[in-house]
Amino acid sequence: MPAGSGGDGTITVIDPNGAPLRGAPSLVAGGVFAGTLTNRNLGSQHGLSAGALATALVTKSPDPGTNGRAVFLAALADGSVAQVHVQSGVDDLAPPGSFTPVPDITPARAESDDPAVVTRVGMLFNWVPTRTVFVSDPLGDRILAFDLADDGHVFVETHVRYLGSPALHEPVDLAPAAREVAARNFASNTTLGGGSDFYVLNRGNNSVVRMTQDGDVVAVRQVAAAPQSDLALSGIRLNGIAVSEDAKTIWMTATAPDRQGVVLRMPAFGAGPVTTDLFNQARGNLPTEQGEDVFSHEMATTEAVGPLFNEQSCSGCHNTPGAGGMGSDAQTFVTRVARIQHDVFDPLTGHGGPIARMHSIVELGSACGMPTGVPPQANATSVRSAMTLRGSALIDDILASHILAAAADPSVPAEMRGHVNFLPDGRVGRFGWKAQTATLVEFMGEAFRDEIGVTNPMAAHDLVDGCGASIRKPEMDAAPLTALVAFLNTIDPPAPVAACLASTGATVFASAGCANCHKPSYTVPGSNSVLTARLYSDLLLHDMGPGLADGFQQGSASGAEFRTAPLWRVSDRVHFLHDGRATSIVDAILLHGGQASVAVAAFNALTPAERQALLAFLNCI
Repeated sequence: MPAGSGGDGTITVIDPNGAPLRGAPSLVAGGVFAGTLTNRNLGSQHGLSAGALATALVTKSPDPGTNGRAVFLAALADGSVAQVHVQSGVDDLAPPGSFTPVPDITPARAESDDPAVVTRVGMLFNWVPTRTVFVSDPLGDRILAFDLADDGHVFVETHVRYLGSPALHEPVDLAPAAREVAARNFASNTTLGGGSDFYVLNRGNNSVVRMTQDGDVVAVRQVAAAPQSDLALSGIRLNGIAVSEDAKTIWMTATAPDRQGVVLRMPAFGAGPVTTDLFNQARGNLPTEQGEDVFSHEMATTEAVGPLFNEQSCSGCHNTPGAGGMGSDAQTFVTRVARIQHDVFDPLTGHGGPIARMHSIVELGSACGMPTGVPPQANATSVRSAMTLRGSALIDDILASHILAAAADPSVPAEMRGHVNFLPDGRVGRFGWKAQTATLVEFMGEAFRDEIGVTNPMAAHDLVDGCGASIRKPEMDAAPLTALVAFLNTIDPPAPVAACLASTGATVFASAGCANCHKPSYTVPGSNSVLTARLYSDLLLHDMGPGLADGFQQGSASGAEFRTAPLWRVSDRVHFLHDGRATSIVDAILLHGGQASVAVAAFNALTPAERQALLAFLNCI
């Protein structure tokens, strides 16, 4: 804020690609372009009309024309929040006075150790399942929260509310209890890991509050210097907070008399026994290491497994050819259950559904009288194979606008086009056999609850009630889920070699119509480059005909519709299709029906040499 709290604010964005900001001044510094967004006409509505107090990364722009470039939010001294689209400029979001304005900011006041002097606010972004912004309001002793919608070009503020508590005393900064370190569209120290709590730094009484996103206080710690420290306890005044990548350490800045500034460290708190135990057993501090250990760890009754479950670890089902792969034997299959009567589909949620749990904590030495298996109310079942998770993290990075464009691709015959599984909240589904889940962290959260019996922020309420099931609060916090996705980031399938992509089989794959649904690739805008995700799936729903129909509805998926299964590393798989009925790729192709019937007919018409070339291609992608 070079002109003070009431003058024009500035934000500097350093672009690792060296791309200048559109319409903004740029300069070359060490080969990197730096652009400063000021209160100028940048081709958008407004600039930063007041001093900038805080920034937070949101995500890639919803505007298809920006090719997925970043959007930041800026909290301004007049109590407003602006959105900064790196590609195109600044637009309003929350109006002035949304949080209590912070006037009269000077360098001297910013360095003051007076608890009554406030010169900053904190801001965080939660990306899943609801896009929510949190801004501390230190002069109002509250936290501003609002959700984000978008009109396809810019973000729009919705559902404005305030979180208050007697535990808040001039809350000047915020930090995630679990940072988003895995989802590559959102990773940032200002982004909450999926469903994470957050820490509130109170300047007024030098305390830190752990709070849920609904405003419930989890725990409070008073900050005091360690006994060996020479800091006078009455002299420090907290000013900023951050959390380490592994969610174990809280860092704070503070001012003190006769000092330029100090940095304080304290252990994270409030995670609960399940998360603490999981991370204490992890072999390292990196999220990828923690996530790999959590993935393979067998949950015990002391770690809230059950009371009904199918496996005690993720790797119990996803293990072929290694951790994160598909399930290979009978115990890795899951049975979905439902009651279908008079064309009404009931997944039996709360009555033993939506999946049958085959094990009980009785087998682990605990008392529980709840029955396992298919509930008596069910009159329909559907067997589902544990699909491979390799490449799932890349699917998370594909822009929703690109999936929507695939559904309207004019190069695909109309009778073969798929459609998006729009979820009840309007998001695009992309994970699961019927694309019934929007994000990978939610997919893993649902599996933890449904298959292992451990509730978490993405699946907070157990769907079975009794024998100690947690139906009121999550048993595990966001940190293990974030670490799990960080691990899954490391098992992307290798890209096919050039000779494979240029082979005769690749041509046959396209000419037979396979590529109409098994779309060869999506582009994934990254921080430093544009990646090509060669998944061979459009991620859309297609009618597979009566032979494969299971009658189960999920989101907007009908009983005969399934998501196009990605084919990358299909040669590693030991069975195929949603229920594993096919034991070879050829069997799987021949069982396709519905919208795939044309492609099956084309496959049947191939010469032996063409068929062999096609199968060789499938084995090398």
